[in-house]
Amino acid sequence: MRRFNFAAVLLGGLSAIGQPLLAAQRNYDRQMSMAAHELGAQQISSVQLQLNHTMATLTAAHELNTAAARLIRTAATSFDKLCADQNVCDIPYSFAEAAMAHMNTTQLENAEKPSKEAGGYTQDGETAGNTASSSQEPGDLLLQFIAQHLDTSLKQRGRSDAASWGVVLDAGTGLQSLTWLVAQQKKTTKLVAVTGSDSEAEPLRQQFKDKLRPQDEILTGNWADSTFLSNFQADVIVADYLIGAIDGDGFAPYFQDRILSRLVQHLKPRGWLYIVGLEPFSNSEATSKATELLQQVARVRDACILLAGHRCYREYPQDWVHRQLQKVKCRIDASKQWPNFYSARQVERQIQVLRDKLPFFLDTQLADKMAKYLDQLSQETRELYSNDQKHSFGFDYVVCAEHQPESSS
Repeated sequence: MRRFNFAAVLLGGLSAIGQPLLAAQRNYDRQMSMAAHELGAQQISSVQLQLNHTMATLTAAHELNTAAARLIRTAATSFDKLCADQNVCDIPYSFAEAAMAHMNTTQLENAEKPSKEAGGYTQDGETAGNTASSSQEPGDLLLQFIAQHLDTSLKQRGRSDAASWGVVLDAGTGLQSLTWLVAQQKKTTKLVAVTGSDSEAEPLRQQFKDKLRPQDEILTGNWADSTFLSNFQADVIVADYLIGAIDGDGFAPYFQDRILSRLVQHLKPRGWLYIVGLEPFSNSEATSKATELLQQVARVRDACILLAGHRCYREYPQDWVHRQLQKVKCRIDASKQWPNFYSARQVERQIQVLRDKLPFFLDTQLADKMAKYLDQLSQETRELYSNDQKHSFGFDYVVCAEHQPESSS
């Protein structure tokens, strides 16, 4: 029994090392994930710039936290070996299992979900840029394109008055899209913004509580729930990187083939549906050693996420969206692409995401081998992305569609 108590004390002591560091890292991950999730492809937003002031401290905290996790794993394994050799431990399961179960449970409660990739999100919190020569913030060009298309289309219908956009549904809301839509309030009669969890909705409610009108709402809901927002109809629906997020965030896995038909249920006849997405890496052609490396990092990233027991973020191609829209009686009026540009910093951020997943690997030897391979990828990044050079790879897109329920499919 003394051996068991010693194990418990050691577990508690070593775990205590990691707890404040885990809290700091979770806070940083949560803020960076929100910034990347909502601020689009082309900008380093004001939110991210503010976060960068604390980035060095929090990065150090993360590194110490990882070291603490490894210390627990090493101590636990050594203790188990001692117990086995001495045949004196009366413990129902190994100390190594207990220690890592404690660490994993604590971390998994707040584990970051894979967030949007390059043009939209990057995995776990880094934005890429698709306006290398533009002074505009990331995401601005895509959202401005939507605004211009909608204004032009409504003007052609003789609706250029105030509040001409009518009721607007932000089907996968976040900081970027909500900030943009709040700025368009003179054109809207009502704004309904939907997100998948209260943990995402509540910070938005707090941030926008003085900016939303009485009729505006930020709701938590799941599009896989057929009763959610029943009888609600909108004039305009914006689906900003929603298709990939519903799988990667774990809210509605494998629901992509039904998401557009679900949204169209809430779209008035001749209403507009705007879909923003990222062309998958696998659909984009690597034209240089630098972009081949980027594609490889993306492959390894998904492998690490899966080995960590988490879900990968999955975007869908532009032509897939076109096919789905035809099935739900929506006429495609416009479809445009914006190329993405990647710097060494953005590739390194992706590699750091992979390092963050290593403590979750069940096989520690595999984790150690993967860590060495990530060091190799990091070295290749420094060699291929020298002098802060940016390389073009893939694109983001916006598809504009008009709901025509009376047309034949």
